[in-house]
Amino acid sequence: MYSYPNFIPVSIAEINRIKKLIPSIQFDSMYGAFDNQQILGNAKDLLKSSLEKYV
Repeated sequence: MYSYPNFIPVSIAEINRIKKLIPSIQFDSMYGAFDNQQILGNAKDLLKSSLEKYV
């Protein structure tokens, strides 16, 4: 059940807190637990875009 955490809701307040922290963190890649789950470029912008969907 590796995907179970994806079903745990995150509050709007927590999403806003994450959005405020993103600019202070330097990253361009994100890695998943399994093959073909890596984002090897533009990861920060993709994360910002994803968070906007929930606000």
